[in-house]
Amino acid sequence: MAAGWIGCAVLVYVKRSPEFVALAAFFFVVASMQLWEALLWRAQPGGCDSWNMAVSRGAMLTNHAEPLVLAAASACLLPMRPGLAGPLIACIVAYLAMTVPASVDFWRLGVRGCTETDPVRGGLVWKWNYLYHWKGVAQYALFLGVLLLTFAAFYPVCLATLLSVLMAGTYAASIALYSPRKIGSMWCFFAAATPYVLLPVQI
Repeated sequence: MAAGWIGCAVLVYVKRSPEFVALAAFFFVVASMQLWEALLWRAQPGGCDSWNMAVSRGAMLTNHAEPLVLAAASACLLPMRPGLAGPLIACIVAYLAMTVPASVDFWRLGVRGCTETDPVRGGLVWKWNYLYHWKGVAQYALFLGVLLLTFAAFYPVCLATLLSVLMAGTYAASIALYSPRKIGSMWCFFAAATPYVLLPVQI
């Protein structure tokens, strides 16, 4: 958590360009998921109580906001490449159309939405990302779609390509190394290290 936030601060201080400021805002939110993870681990001995439910809801909202933060920060600080506004907006609308109802449903689950550990492979299971079967898969695809289209729409080709490879690669590694129920949790750990990877990048 702290390492991710420090990486974002260092990225802004060293690079100082609007591209990296926007990326730092995004990775700051991604790194914030590690704070939620720490709080959720503290909640485990108490089982499914009001604290677990409240932290799970906060983590869900932060997680779902990640691609929107990237798109908003990029749109505020950077010019958009012609021809990509329509596809990006369409993907954001589709993402919201799936994510908002799913978030409301999860909020209403009560104790059934509590975050628990995987009894077989360990680690926390973010229930908000897998409770809805095929809808969860579609939501993941749109989540990544917003990220990749934002990279393509606002960033130089070399940087957009690197970011896309890093995001898709760490996502694939999360699937390969951990159970599908823990993809989001593990991906945030990988992604929080990205600011350090970007420090030597020149655009």
